[in-house]
Amino acid sequence: MSCGSCASHVKKSVKFLQGVNNVEVSLEKRQAKVSYFPQKISATKIQEAISASGYKAGKPVVQKDK
Repeated sequence: MSCGSCASHVKKSVKFLQGVNNVEVSLEKRQAKVSYFPQKISATKIQEAISASGYKAGKPVVQKDK
């Protein structure tokens, strides 16, 4: 991602997927933080949506809710 439009495009590609709860995209860090319900969607499906929008999706970092 190199501009605000890129960050917005990544966010839009993920936020309407069924099972996604929240998406935060940081242009400065060049990363997206996605909160989702794993029983409804997988990290792989989210990565595929990002890739389909023309951006590289790295390996997900999974954090469990406390």
